[in-house]
Parts: sequence; structure tokens; C-alpha cells
Amino acid sequence: MESFYVISLYVTFMAGVFTAFYNTLSKSATAQDWQESIDETYQLDFTDMDSYLVRKVKGFCDTNHLLNKDIIVSITGDIQSMALVSILKYLYQNNTIHVVFVNHYQEQENYSELSYFLQSFCKDNELKYHSFHYTVDKNVLQIDTTNKIREFVYECCENVSKKVDCNIIFQAHDMSNTYNNIFDSMLTGKDFKDITMATYTSKNSNSDCNYYHPFYNIETKKIESFVETHDIPHDFTDLHKTFKQLKKYTIFNEIAPLLDYTYPEWKDQLLLLCHEKVGYENALEVKLEPLYSEFKYCKYGFTFNMTNDYIPFKIWRKLLTNAMSNYQVNVDNMLIEKIYFSCNTTDTIIQGELTENWRFYFENMKLIAYDYTQLQQIFETMDEYEHIDSNQDSNQDCNPDCDYVNPLNNFLDGYFHYTNSEGNNDSLYVSINYNMLVENSNIPLDLLANFRFKNYNKMDTEKTSNYFDMDTTISF
Repeated sequence: MESFYVISLYVTFMAGVFTAFYNTLSKSATAQDWQESIDETYQLDFTDMDSYLVRKVKGFCDTNHLLNKDIIVSITGDIQSMALVSILKYLYQNNTIHVVFVNHYQEQENYSELSYFLQSFCKDNELKYHSFHYTVDKNVLQIDTTNKIREFVYECCENVSKKVDCNIIFQAHDMSNTYNNIFDSMLTGKDFKDITMATYTSKNSNSDCNYYHPFYNIETKKIESFVETHDIPHDFTDLHKTFKQLKKYTIFNEIAPLLDYTYPEWKDQLLLLCHEKVGYENALEVKLEPLYSEFKYCKYGFTFNMTNDYIPFKIWRKLLTNAMSNYQVNVDNMLIEKIYFSCNTTDTIIQGELTENWRFYFENMKLIAYDYTQLQQIFETMDEYEHIDSNQDSNQDCNPDCDYVNPLNNFLDGYFHYTNSEGNNDSLYVSINYNMLVENSNIPLDLLANFRFKNYNKMDTEKTSNYFDMDTTISF
């Protein structure tokens, strides 16, 4: 019995050793096979490249003044990206083309068959190859993985852009990507102007990159036909199919065949709808200029004088979202809706939180939004009179005949002048409700009451009570 147990252990051990050796051998064989395949030519044949798709891309480049320049092309190895880079190589034979590949399909970059193929393709066609590897973050939810990968791809493209001094980047987004984005915007309430279609400008403030999508209105079938006709090499594994199953837009791809059967021209109509919607939103922006002019922006907040006319909620949301974006702050849509209905149904003072750091105050058709955390920190830490700035302009809302020391815009810029009344001066801080004297101001008392201020007159005297007359110490 013991000998049988020993034999079993020995067999198990040898099986493990054999498996490890076989896996290592397989990886080496795969790498060797693909290394040998580099000797196989992938050079494109340009003798018969002219076609409908080539003319479409050339027209796109002419319209956007992109020809005769060095460019960057983001590829994945799939049919769309290989078709695009092949056409661009045909059109840009006298220019430098940089290719950016981000490997997000396999955990091991060294044994990626796709990497070997793309590197060989670029070498044979005199393309500058730039390869990156995306490391999967185990803490990211699967539904968010696509967004993380897309952000990383943009980051890699813009890094190459800085390195080679080129800001023209092509991507192979075809019509399926376009209608997926349109559906997503329709169902989530996003502005159609934000839909990525023919062109896209980088949102990175440190980048001047522009992304171009010549295939944005081209159906996938036409691209597949082009690749087959011209025998353009592309990824032949199941990597892309597996990845696409993880994308959040898969549901739209499942709907498409049913729409194709029921409404054969639905894709063209959807593009037309999108163009009309974008045109409507651009026209609306012009009409909203008088409302935009009612926003007064300061360093730590803004004011908005609302008109007496009715403002539809969708326009209100656009106005407030745009205003907060100037401070890189996103406000929850439900909170925007709550503020909207409160401001339109009551004449009382309304105030509350916008985010963890930001607050709002509404009174007499005037909305004030401010970075409470930043302002509170300034008022607690500044030295005496450090905050007084006599060169600040008077607020336009103030009476021009009165020299205001504390206009609201000064306050929102972090400047505030105040003194303490006698008594109770042993406290570290004073507030509007506690022995504090403020010069002429148009700052609402209820807004000031949210803050506490450093006690510059702190004394070890006997406490005495003082009456604080708000009507005489603060004027509006």
C-alpha cells in the first residue's frame, strides 16, 4: 500500500514537470514560428488600390486639409484598422506614417502573435511602429474595462504625438461605432454634440491632438469587401471577437440585424437625425448667449442672475452643467433637477450642497455657487488684512454711488474684510452670528453664516455680551 502511494506521488510529480516543460516549449515554438513569419512579406500591392473606399477616404482627407502631412494611425489588427492603414499608406506614400498599437488582448506582451504580425506588417510597409501594453486592473469592474482601455489608447496616441511632433491621428471607427454612440446618447440624455463622429478633439488640456474617422459613415460590410478584394492581411484569431463581447455596446449590435430587416435605410436616417440634432443644439447655443452673459465667474465660484422668463429644465441643466465644467466639477443630474424645481416654485432662501466641496445659495432670482471648502480654508489661514485688496473692481450689482469694501465677486475671489466687535474675543474664530462687524457689502447674511473666520482681535479680557445690529453693520 505504501509503495503504491509512493508510485502515485512520483507519477503526479513527473506529470507536473512534463506539463511545465510542454508549456515552455509551446511558448518558445509560438515565438519562433512568429519570428520566422516575420520573414514572410506583408508588403501592400498598390497597383490596383484605387476603389470606392479609397476615393471616400481621399475626399475626407481633402475636406479636412490632411494630405501631404505626417500622420499617426491607431490600429488593433482587425479588419477596419488594417483597411484604414493600408489606404492611408497608399495616399501618403511620400510622408511618414506612425502606427500605434495597444495590446490589451493578452496579459503577456512577449508572446503576442498579434504583436509579431503588426510589427512585421509595419516593417514591410515602412511604417513607424509604436507598441504599448495595457495591464488589466483587477479592481476595475468588467463593464468599465472598455472605457479604461479607450482612455489608455488615447493616452498612448498623445504620448507618441508629443514624441514625433504630429497631432493628426486616424482611427478606424466605422458606421457601427457611430450608431452605437448615437444610441448611447439617445438613451442616456447626452448632448449630441458630444457624439464622436467624423472628428474628435482631445479633451486633454495639455494636448492639441485631433482624431479623424474617415470610416464614420461607411458600413462594415463594405470595408470587409475591400479587405477581401485587395487581400489585405489582418488578425485571423478570435481575439477581437472575444473582446467585442465584453463591450457595453454589444446590445446595439444585437439590435442592428432586426432594424436592418424592418427598416433597411435606418442607418442613413439615424445619421441624418444626428446631424439635425447637432444643428439644433448649435442654434440653441446662439439663442442662449443672453443667458450665458448673466453668469459672472470668479476664482472660487460664480453668480447667475435668472430672468423672470420661464427656463425649460433641459436648458437649465445645460447652463448649470456648462458653468460647473469651468471648475472641472460634475454635478449629479438629480440634484440639478431638485435645485431647478425649488428655484421655480418658491420665493424663500434656498441653499445646500452641490458636491462634497461645493455649495449653492438662491435668493431673489439669483443663484450663487461657491467652493465652500477652498474659501473656508482661505479665511481660516490668511494673516490679518492679507485678504484686503483695494484694487478689486466693484461688483456691477452694487450701487455705484457707494464705495463697497466687500462686493460679492471679491468674496468669491477669496478676499473679505471684517473686524471684531468688543467682547468675547477669546475665541479662535468668529462668525456672522458672533460679534463680527462687516463693512458695506452685498453678500447675503445667510451665506456668510456658513463660514467661520479667524479672530484677529483675540484678547484675554472679561467676556461681555454685545448686541449685533445686522441692519446697521451690513448694508445691501
